Amino acid sequence: MEKMTKYFAIALAMTCSCAPIASAAMAPACVAGTLSDYIALGSGGCYIGNDQLSSFQALSVLAGSTAIAPVGVTVTPGGSDANPTLLFNLTSAAQSNAVNDLRFTYQIGGNNITGSMITLANTSVTADGAVTYAQNLCEAGAFGSDGVSGCTGTAAQLVALNSGSDATTFPGVSFLHVSDDFTVDGGLSGSASGGQFIDQFTASAAGSKVPEPTMIPVLVVGMALAFYWKRRSVAGVVNNL
Repeated sequence: MEKMTKYFAIALAMTCSCAPIASAAMAPACVAGTLSDYIALGSGGCYIGNDQLSSFQALSVLAGSTAIAPVGVTVTPGGSDANPTLLFNLTSAAQSNAVNDLRFTYQIGGNNITGSMITLANTSVTADGAVTYAQNLCEAGAFGSDGVSGCTGTAAQLVALNSGSDATTFPGVSFLHVSDDFTVDGGLSGSASGGQFIDQFTASAAGSKVPEPTMIPVLVVGMALAFYWKRRSVAGVVNNL
């Protein structure tokens, strides 16, 4: 009996020690990096709690504007299951008759998402210069190839000019397609620079999770080992009678 208990403990330890590794492999946490780093994550993306952010992709900018390179944009994740947040920082300046533009898209899914809020800050403008941040949402659907039109779900838009916030709520969905557009416009006789913008979502708190698919074989192995040593121990008792 003592030997059986020993082997059962070993099997259980193997199962428990492998579980976090399997979970981490399935759900890498979002960490600070550049927008280029997030684009490189591809469809697997990363997680804030149980919320998956994935498929980051740079979009073509408007004709006549200069594209802001994703490598120059830092991304800092924050929040939790209930309020996953991405903070974007960059430095861009435009004089009169010049426009700098950053456009990209990504997806968020997992928990029941019920709202979005954007915030624009750390900007400076003179005369008719302007810094604009717009977010297009496709609720429970996807945009077309341009990332802003052809939403197959319910479309919504948020806009902040120079500074401030905008927000919307909607019936809960498990999936959002997001398209962000940050523009620094010097106007006809002014200048503009910036800045910082934030995407913050409202989602239901996560419930209990189903074991990750890669954990299932580990659990089966642990149970099989325990059963094997139990039968072996019983057989030894019978043989010694």
